[in-house]
Amino acid sequence: SCGDSGKNLQQKLYSQLRKNGSWANEAYREAFWCCCVAGAVGAAHVSLFLESLRMLDMAVVLGLCRNDVDHLFQYVEFHANAAARFPLVHEASSSVVNDYSDATLLEETCFNRKISQTVEEASSKDIDS
Repeated sequence: SCGDSGKNLQQKLYSQLRKNGSWANEAYREAFWCCCVAGAVGAAHVSLFLESLRMLDMAVVLGLCRNDVDHLFQYVEFHANAAARFPLVHEASSSVVNDYSDATLLEETCFNRKISQTVEEASSKDIDS
């Protein structure tokens, strides 16, 4: 994805900066900013707002004018605040529970036998009564 590509190149450029103490020219710094913004957008797209904020912060610390990305910054800060107060494991937020009554899944899991009593669909009305 665009976000992953941005993050990967951002990490390479940052490693180069740390190793050499500077970049060869201004284009590297501007490329770093673009990678940080692309990575931040990609992370925000999948609700990784703290990661997104970290990338935006790095870009601003290394010279990106915050006003150039202020709307993105405000959006990410708003959601990062909530994410910091109520963390949710990303994988859990976007996962689907497999039907473990299917015997073919036994080989892929730690279950040693098929689940025989599955949970039926329920609505909140069933729980409240």
